[in-house]
Amino acid sequence: MILETLRAWSDWLGNATYGVNALLPGVERDGGDPVPPNVALIVDETRDPAAARRQIPDTVPCLIVRLAAAATMDDSVGPNTPHRDGDVPVMTLYAAEHSESDTGNQDVAYTLRAVERSLAKFLDYGLAAANTARSRNNISILHATALQQLTTFEPIEDRDILGGLAITFHVRDKAP
Repeated sequence: MILETLRAWSDWLGNATYGVNALLPGVERDGGDPVPPNVALIVDETRDPAAARRQIPDTVPCLIVRLAAAATMDDSVGPNTPHRDGDVPVMTLYAAEHSESDTGNQDVAYTLRAVERSLAKFLDYGLAAANTARSRNNISILHATALQQLTTFEPIEDRDILGGLAITFHVRDKAP
C-alpha cells in the first residue's frame, strides 16, 4: 500500500498536463511576485537514495515525497475479505538552495498551491488520466481524508526544506 501510494502521487506531480509545473504558471500571485522556478526534480523515498536517507537531492528546487507517519490499515483481513482499506499519510516537501528567506517563502507558498491544484486533479473521478494514475498493483487511492500545508525551515547541507503538504490518502488493497 505504501509503495504504490508514494509512487502514484510522485508520478502524478510530474504529469505534463496536471502536474505541479503545468499548473504553477496559473497560480495567482500577489503584487509583482514572479512565477517561482519550475520544480526541477520530483522524487520519492522508494526510488531515490537521497530521499530514502532523508537528504535533499543535488538537483533543486525539488519535491520529495515520503511517508509522513505510520500507515494504518483496517483489521478486517480474512479468507472472505475482498479488500482491505487503510490510511497512508504522505508528506510532499519542497526543497531549494539557500536563498533569501522572503523569496524562498514566496516560492514555497506558490509552489505548494500548485501542488494542491494538482492534488485536486489527482482525486477527480471525472478525469480518466487521474483514475488510471491512482491505481497500480491492485492498490487504489480512493480519496484524501486530511490535508495540511506546512511551512518550515530545515537546513540540510547547502539546501533547505522550506515547506510541505501533508496529505492522508485513503487507500484500498483489492487483493490483500
